[in-house]
Amino acid sequence: MKILMTGATGLLGKKIGQTLVRQGHQIFVISRQNEKYVQSLLPFPCEVLKGDLNSGPIKSPLLESVEGVIHLMGKP
Repeated sequence: MKILMTGATGLLGKKIGQTLVRQGHQIFVISRQNEKYVQSLLPFPCEVLKGDLNSGPIKSPLLESVEGVIHLMGKP
C-alpha cells in the first residue's frame, strides 16, 4: 500500500514509518524541510514531498497513487 504521512520526523511518525516499511508499504512524507535532510532524520526509506500544508494544498503527481493517509502533523 502507498501511504502518505505528515509528522513523520516526530517520535510517533518514526516508529509508525518503520513498522509500515517492515510490513512492505511504500511511504510518502510531506515536510517543510528539504529531502536529504528529512531522509537523514528518518529510520526508514521514503519519498519526500516538500511543502507546507499550512500554506495550502500540495500538488504532486505522486499523490495520485496514495492509498492511505496518516496525519501526525502538529506543534511540539
